[in-house]
Amino acid sequence: MKKSLFILIISLVTTNGVIAQSTKITSSQVMEKIGEILIDIAKAKREAKANSEAKGSPGNTESTGSEKTPNPSRLGTNCPGLISPVPVFNYFPVTFDDTSTPLCHDFPVIDAALDTTNPQFSQSAKELRSIRKYKIGDQIAVMLFINNGAASNYPPSITTAKNVKIRTSTLREGSIYTLSARYSGDNVALPKADNIQIEVKPNEALEIVPKSGYMYNYEGKVILDQQNLDLGNSTFTLGDLDADWEYSLFLTFKVRVVKKK
Repeated sequence: MKKSLFILIISLVTTNGVIAQSTKITSSQVMEKIGEILIDIAKAKREAKANSEAKGSPGNTESTGSEKTPNPSRLGTNCPGLISPVPVFNYFPVTFDDTSTPLCHDFPVIDAALDTTNPQFSQSAKELRSIRKYKIGDQIAVMLFINNGAASNYPPSITTAKNVKIRTSTLREGSIYTLSARYSGDNVALPKADNIQIEVKPNEALEIVPKSGYMYNYEGKVILDQQNLDLGNSTFTLGDLDADWEYSLFLTFKVRVVKKK
């Protein structure tokens, strides 16, 4: 995913319309820009699919009369060897690509960056696994990504993940905090979980910024009834999650470094 996408999504989450060091823009402007970037990503995926099928890859027929957007991936035909007929979370390899989003890849389950005008999210697995160090007064943007990787050429009655829950937690051991995300569903055999680590000084602590959670669809459009969420050290009930890229979701929330009480 492009760095600019992460920058804009995280910037939007500020609750008072102030981005970074008092640079003010309206939330609607930011949301429009997020949508433009994610629409570009979805368009690139659709074009890659079309090119693949034009070269002779097997395809699926589908009615588009009632669909909002064309299916961007059709995992059952474009990801040979990576086909799941049942619900599975974040099934595909993780990409850290800054310039384009390849087909058959997911983004990290959880990642974090200093909440600035230019947040630097992980650009490699090594960075994702590194211990990040912050100081008192720093605010950190946490991003989650969830995708149901079941092959969408199977019936939705089989591929839809039911009663999905997103559990987030923080655990402190010494000066190291482990921030974890775990996805589960009633009919999903294997929950998906991952974590990142943040280091603070002994006299400092991490705290969740209340109601800093936002949810976005795959086009980067904020879901209107999913704003100001209490994410972080919570269990959030998402509900059912359909298979395919167009139903994947981004969630964000913030934490900050404060003086230990």
